Amino acid sequence: MLHTFLEQAVGVDLDLKNSPLLRDMRYLTDSEKRELFKAQIMSFSVNTVKNYALRCKVFFNFSKQKSDKVFPVRLSLLNLFLLKEGNSGKSIGSLKYFIASLDFFCKIFGYGTVGAEKTVKNTLKFLEKMCKKVTRYRRPFTLNILEKLFENIDKHGGIEKLNFIQLRTLIMITVCYYSLMRFDDIKKIELSNIIREPEFFKFNIIYSKTDQPGHGQSAYVVSTDAKYDPYILVKDYLKKLESLGSNFLLPSMKYCKKNRNYVIDKKPVTYSTSYNCFKKLLLSYEIDPKHLSLHSCRSGGTTDDFKNKLDHRIIDKKGRWKNKNTKFLYCKESDEDIVKMIKKSYKK
Repeated sequence: MLHTFLEQAVGVDLDLKNSPLLRDMRYLTDSEKRELFKAQIMSFSVNTVKNYALRCKVFFNFSKQKSDKVFPVRLSLLNLFLLKEGNSGKSIGSLKYFIASLDFFCKIFGYGTVGAEKTVKNTLKFLEKMCKKVTRYRRPFTLNILEKLFENIDKHGGIEKLNFIQLRTLIMITVCYYSLMRFDDIKKIELSNIIREPEFFKFNIIYSKTDQPGHGQSAYVVSTDAKYDPYILVKDYLKKLESLGSNFLLPSMKYCKKNRNYVIDKKPVTYSTSYNCFKKLLLSYEIDPKHLSLHSCRSGGTTDDFKNKLDHRIIDKKGRWKNKNTKFLYCKESDEDIVKMIKKSYKK
């Protein structure tokens, strides 16, 4: 039955036999109860119900420690739990998901929902305000950091020694830096969207939230003829992708039980996976990923373009911002650069 299924999923005795729903069903036979519970379960997938149960598991244990009963939910305990979880670093999104999961079971077993309660809303609003006060400084991923990454990779055997996931991450960093692409743009790029020319690659972006209507959507990686040429790096990577049968520039990986190995999947890699790989790659090659994010590559490329005095029209074309003034927000000079510019203005 649903209540035993829920109790098994969370490993907590919830004492649901006295719930309004089960009291209302006390005149039914066991087979009739099973039919009704089956209808409740089958209206959702079993995995969804299990996921909701696991979301509530910590609260159920917390409530059992503080009180003998979990249901009906005591608002004082729920608000205390929300504050405890919020102060431990849980995001507002995960707490709201937990409330929705709890409401799911409250509704099924005939208890009133708690998500609409004023005190719960006030607690979530308070936590949301507290979260907004914490601002995360993200520094740009500049050419200096990129070159340091390549140099450290060379010290450890070169690019040839990288596994595919590390190589995919390096390509993501390099392309986003030189083309000023956002992660949401690059993850959608398929091999059929790439135009190959002798000295540059043109990436056709089908859709982006930064699209400029009527201007077209393209990003470029141009040969620099430098030691770590992004054009050569992308060229060699594309050859490898074609041999692996991938459709996307940044494909995801899946575990193959038959080969007992990870193989290329037909879907693009997700943000969370890419961000974890990004941090692991930097740490592996002696670069501190603190204050760096995937978007740091876009801001780093923009900062260096301004530093190199690239024409604003070209920066606009590369960045594809709807509002051309947005590019100035991406330009984040270091303290050293700011001091140099101030000193230079004094000499005049």
